[in-house]
Amino acid sequence: MSEVISKVCIGGREVPFTIGSYKNNGGLSAATLTFTIPTLTAQLKKLWNKEVTFYCSKHDTVPLFRGWIKRTQI
Repeated sequence: MSEVISKVCIGGREVPFTIGSYKNNGGLSAATLTFTIPTLTAQLKKLWNKEVTFYCSKHDTVPLFRGWIKRTQI
């Protein structure tokens, strides 16, 4: 069985991430994506209101999640 390697892009550029979780409760609630990126990468970018896309596999062409960064925590 091959390993599935996910991909997170911020502003159209792939960023390395260590931990991530995707939650979609359904109904009228919005899906959420939570992930952790290295501090050096986060310091180099202004992240507020940037577009985020999450691909389940590096070879996917359509993202599983698309949204905007609304909260950051250092």
